[in-house]
Amino acid sequence: MNVAILNSVALNAGDAAILAGLRASLKDAFGPDLQLHVADDAPGAASGLYPDIPFAPGLHGKGLEAKRVLRGARRSLHRRRVRLCERLLARAPAFGRTLLDRTGRIHLQRLHDSVASISTGGTYFVEHYSFERRALEVLAAQATGVPTFLYTQSLGPFTRAGNRRLMARVLSGCAAVFLRDERSLQHARELGVDDDRLHVHPDAAFVLASPASGAIGDANRPLRIAVSVREWAHFRSQTRAEGLTRYARAIAGAVRSLVRKRKAQVTFLSTCQGVQDYWTDDSRTAGAIVDEMLSDVPGIRVDRAFRSPTQLRDAYGEFDLVIATRMHAAILSLCAGTPVVPVAYEFKTRELFDGLGMGELVDDIDALSAESLTERVNTALDEADTLRGRIRRILPGLRQRAAEPAHRIRRIVSAS
Repeated sequence: MNVAILNSVALNAGDAAILAGLRASLKDAFGPDLQLHVADDAPGAASGLYPDIPFAPGLHGKGLEAKRVLRGARRSLHRRRVRLCERLLARAPAFGRTLLDRTGRIHLQRLHDSVASISTGGTYFVEHYSFERRALEVLAAQATGVPTFLYTQSLGPFTRAGNRRLMARVLSGCAAVFLRDERSLQHARELGVDDDRLHVHPDAAFVLASPASGAIGDANRPLRIAVSVREWAHFRSQTRAEGLTRYARAIAGAVRSLVRKRKAQVTFLSTCQGVQDYWTDDSRTAGAIVDEMLSDVPGIRVDRAFRSPTQLRDAYGEFDLVIATRMHAAILSLCAGTPVVPVAYEFKTRELFDGLGMGELVDDIDALSAESLTERVNTALDEADTLRGRIRRILPGLRQRAAEPAHRIRRIVSAS
């Protein structure tokens, strides 16, 4: 029994955490003999990091790796051929396939031979990203007649007419759409999607929950704080340059306060680092903040190593608190039982923490300041024992509910 997973971005360890949770849930739902085929943006590099996962290119050839080869007119022609192929698949599949290269035809056959196609969870159907390529992957899977699903997503809002039409097609053609929050649910409803297709569940990465059992809060050692930072271009109320400067100053101010007033040891550690083939590296952002604003402060370290999702979870479990801009740095910290002060750059983070009853700890990236972030950090540290207790109580339920979409998929497939 084969299941195809689409739109994977495993070079990002946060997305790899989603993939790990999805794989574990599918294996539990379908049984250990299930064969998974993962269409990834960079299958060659991803295979080097996760050799046990069968990565392959998707409809767009070698995905992001192909950008080094496909240039200008060739890349535009490739996009047009894929668009035309998708339109023809339902009416003239044999002709549609001729528009694809050999890699694309193999991918299409793999979809056809699967019992289900699942577009992986994440946040890629939002308008500050170009998502046509992601949508075409889902539409092509739907055209094969195989039940197609969107795994736990944060998506929308869709304000542009073309995007609304495209996403209405994508969502309406899915056997089920799994969403991570009520706001995404509302965005899907605004496109006219039937409620019976829409289901809200926690992020797939919560399947990895395994709280640390180490001696946290030991008075005989210094306070240990981890910080996840990232580049961001989509500020709502300021330019990119203004927003990033404000963000860096806020992070630096909170770290300086932690070191000077609480004698903390601070480590910058994020989910997107140590992977040369990925488009960004959070440790470079961290290094710039430290070099430019914290060079006079002792006890600060920038961790630059790559870690798998479970290795990241275990690493975050060694800290007393995590300041997390990356949402999956926050989720993996929670999976380890570690309190989090999140910096929300998209609505998904606030939706998550409001749903967990920890919304008071969230700071918005557009309004962030050293004072506001330091206040939230101090609140979390003062209430650390209470927060740890709350996290441990809710994790079993989060883990169970995060796995439920895979079992729903099995039931739908079995009935089809």
